Amino acid sequence: MKLGAIFATNALAELIAAPAHLPRSASDAVDSGETVILILRPSAWFIALSILPWVPWVAAGIVVLGLLSGDESIPWDLPHAIGAGFAVLGVRAVFQVIDWLGRWYVLTDRRLLVRARVPAQVTQMPLKEIARVDTVASRLERFLGVGMVRCWRHRSTDEPEMYWRVVRDPEAVRRQILEAMNRCQR
Repeated sequence: MKLGAIFATNALAELIAAPAHLPRSASDAVDSGETVILILRPSAWFIALSILPWVPWVAAGIVVLGLLSGDESIPWDLPHAIGAGFAVLGVRAVFQVIDWLGRWYVLTDRRLLVRARVPAQVTQMPLKEIARVDTVASRLERFLGVGMVRCWRHRSTDEPEMYWRVVRDPEAVRRQILEAMNRCQR
């Protein structure tokens, strides 16, 4: 494995701080003859944005437990219900921090890789097999300057087969992937 030209533009280099070497958690997924073009970790917003969908469910649970606490035969009260809700969100936050720490997105001269620790897996897609690459971001993600890069093997399928979630400047990342695809096609 050798590290190639990690960034094509200075703007991208400023947005994405890549380590000088491939992290050990990602290096075991890269073959010895591959040139690493781009190394990304999701933005730290990955943690908060992954917890956000849980908040309404936890709030609903707190309300239900709070309403039930009016019955004296129930062994908890509203402060206990609120504490339980925060405990659930805290456990989820710890899980997301562990996921964030172990998640790497790697673009090589041959393929795209997602190295995840939770669950421990490596997902890969050869550049020659990619049919379509696009970006998508919610309003909140656009406000935060992050988004998702999605890749399809076949144009006819509705669901992408690979996601790079919560990356900074997803359009610049998409351009990097397209450039690598063009070089790989030659």
